[in-house]
Amino acid sequence: MDTEMVTDMEGAMENRQNNLLGQEEKIDITILIDDMWRCLKKFFWLFLIMIVLGGSFSYFQARRSYVPMYEAYSSFAVKARNSYGYSDTYYNKTIAGQMSKTFPYILTSGVLNQVVAESLGMESVPASISAEAVQNSALFTISVQSQDPQMAHDVLLAVIENYPRVAQYIIGDTELIMVDESGVPDEPVNPPDYTKNVKSGVAGAAVFVLFVMILYAVTRNTVRREKDLSRRVSVPILGVIPMVRLKKRSRKEKPAVLMDQPGMGAALSEGFRSVRTRVMKEAEKTGAKRILVTSAAAGEGKTTVAANLALSMAKKGKNVVLVDLDLRNPSVAASLKMSTPQVGMTEVLKDLASPEEVIRTYGDTSLSVIAGAKPIQNPTRLLGSTRLKTLLDLLSREADYIIMDAPPCALVSDASVLTRYAEGIVMVVRQNYTRIEKIMVGMDNMAETGVPILGYVLNGTQRSIMSSEYGYGYGYGYGRRSYGYGEPTSRADKI
Repeated sequence: MDTEMVTDMEGAMENRQNNLLGQEEKIDITILIDDMWRCLKKFFWLFLIMIVLGGSFSYFQARRSYVPMYEAYSSFAVKARNSYGYSDTYYNKTIAGQMSKTFPYILTSGVLNQVVAESLGMESVPASISAEAVQNSALFTISVQSQDPQMAHDVLLAVIENYPRVAQYIIGDTELIMVDESGVPDEPVNPPDYTKNVKSGVAGAAVFVLFVMILYAVTRNTVRREKDLSRRVSVPILGVIPMVRLKKRSRKEKPAVLMDQPGMGAALSEGFRSVRTRVMKEAEKTGAKRILVTSAAAGEGKTTVAANLALSMAKKGKNVVLVDLDLRNPSVAASLKMSTPQVGMTEVLKDLASPEEVIRTYGDTSLSVIAGAKPIQNPTRLLGSTRLKTLLDLLSREADYIIMDAPPCALVSDASVLTRYAEGIVMVVRQNYTRIEKIMVGMDNMAETGVPILGYVLNGTQRSIMSSEYGYGYGYGYGRRSYGYGEPTSRADKI
């Protein structure tokens, strides 16, 4: 009895594993189709141009290579001059069939071609000649095709005149009685079908586009789902932030994505509240107050996540200071829709301004902001100075949390320098954006500093086209241009 129970349990476990494998395969196919769809949207105009060019090329190639062929033909009734007692009808049918079968060999031998060419006063016959017997009859048809309709007819007449004389050594003495003759052809037998050529070119280009889409999808190696990164590192996920599509008024404008702004959607606010809750929970375990927010590459939305995390904490009643330490590309002020200051963090670190001169309050909240002003090229020495440590120590006396917006950690060493002042790290990973290898480099750089990584935020997620649920992402439309909380700075960041 116990053995049967064990067998049943093993069978149930095996079925469960098979079901999970089937679900995993289904999910992978879904992701593949999603990535292909995104590739199509991303390169739609390029693909459309390729398809148009494919059809156009096929059309012009067909026109350029088209050679009209004209066919002249004549049908004969075959009659043997001596049937040797056989039924004339039967014998004539047999002779017609033999003439049809032997005709290609006579042509190949060159004897007929030579005779026809001589009769035309040419070195060779500028046409193709064929013959066919009408089944179950004594009828025999000779056809001649040439680019010149008159030449096709002239060759046909020469063949009719000389063929019986050449064939009599093989078939015997026969007589060809003409029953039909085309005359000089006036239309080609191969009229051009340019529509078919265009369709063929379009189909070929479409197949190539499909191949590119599949290649794009299978080589992306980016983070599509939460577990794509979780199964590689033992870092917990802090939350999922949906993509928001905003309408730009101008090309230079960078719309801010803030949870307290109207029209952002409930899912955005809920996503940042979830991130806040988990960050605070992880921070309480280690007593962390200074939290550094970074990402592996530029364009993943770390500044927007840092700003909304700080704002969400302030709405929870905490005293929070948001510090812009990405001195190469200061963006905190823009992310909060605040005017860019004339003096900011750089001037404080250079001892050209006091903290009191640059610190500002966001609205009627308990969020204080020290934004950056003008970008500088090499801030590493400033970030490693004692002035920054003194400033952060001063802020820590009054603030419950200090959120530090740091540069990307896989590109420059600034983030590693800043970890000496941090007590916890939050990584921002944009969905389907940066390659996993680059993300791992950034996480390794952070892990080597010894500062605990509290977790990562999966940012800019979108709804799957293969599912009506929000298991793969979210999407909200506010105009035609979309933003994943950070503009890509170069093509390399997208790969």
